[in-house]
Amino acid sequence: MNPDVYQAYTGATIERMQENLLKLSSLVTKERLHIRIPHIPHYNDKYYMAYSKMWVEDHLNVKPKLFEYLELPYNEDEKRV
Repeated sequence: MNPDVYQAYTGATIERMQENLLKLSSLVTKERLHIRIPHIPHYNDKYYMAYSKMWVEDHLNVKPKLFEYLELPYNEDEKRV
C-alpha cells in the first residue's frame, strides 16, 4: 500500500485500487474475499508487505496471503522469456 511502489510497478496511482478494494469488500462477504500481496523483487520488500497486510486487515477485515513473485530468466536479448 505504498503509493510510490504501486505507481512504480503499475504506472497508476494507488487511490483507485484502494477505493475499488473498499467497494468490493462492501459487496462480497469476508469469507469470499481473498487478497494476495506479492513480494516483487526490486519493487517492494518485507516491510512494505507487512504494511500492506496491516492495511488490508484494518480496512477490509480480512487476512491477506503473502507470496513471492518468481523472476524469470533473461534470454540473450535481455527480454523476459
